[in-house]
Amino acid sequence: MRRHTLVPLLALVTLAACTTGEAGTPVGLSTTTTRTQDPAPGSKTSEPSTPSAPASSTELPTDGAPKVKNPVDVSKFANDPCASLPPERAQVLVGTPTGKRTEHPTGAGCRWFNNSPDTFNGSSIDVHFFSQTSKGLTAVYRANKRGEWAYFEPVADINGMPAVTYDKRDNRDIGMCGVDVGMSDTMSIGVITQQSLSKRNRDQACQVAVMVAAEVVKTLKAG
Repeated sequence: MRRHTLVPLLALVTLAACTTGEAGTPVGLSTTTTRTQDPAPGSKTSEPSTPSAPASSTELPTDGAPKVKNPVDVSKFANDPCASLPPERAQVLVGTPTGKRTEHPTGAGCRWFNNSPDTFNGSSIDVHFFSQTSKGLTAVYRANKRGEWAYFEPVADINGMPAVTYDKRDNRDIGMCGVDVGMSDTMSIGVITQQSLSKRNRDQACQVAVMVAAEVVKTLKAG
């Protein structure tokens, strides 16, 4: 199993922060394009797919997905997704403190995007809560069995929660990476990041996504 090394927070400023989609174009983050609830984080289609009928919580996880040993109730943030990243942290990570709420049948999300002509130009963060689907990480693992991802790499637990980086298209060359984090066996969050125009680096793309996801999970666990 490949494990991504977390970069120090200050390094993110030099790497620049993150996004989902092409510069300026949000993608349905971990909600993404073929999530029947099977997400395609970096896919350049901006709409996530419609979820299929939810599976019973007693049946999950399946398809090789890891069990969430210590589930976290994220309902508060699913209703207020932009609270998942405090303004002061968003400012440090992406150069803008305020995110914009996004809506989709799979659940709500929030997007922080910076197109100012500075260090963060073209960077963004997209966080999505799959509150209207009930498959958790099983959806991502199931789609992997169907061969839907260009890359699929489980990573070390993020603040105690199982996670995987993956994408329908491999856009790591342009600094984009998506990560799904299981918050319970039936609930996951998606984080997609894209580095700024001047700091895009294939080897660091998923390190940035994992680091930002760690910030989000820290906030969710704190309640």
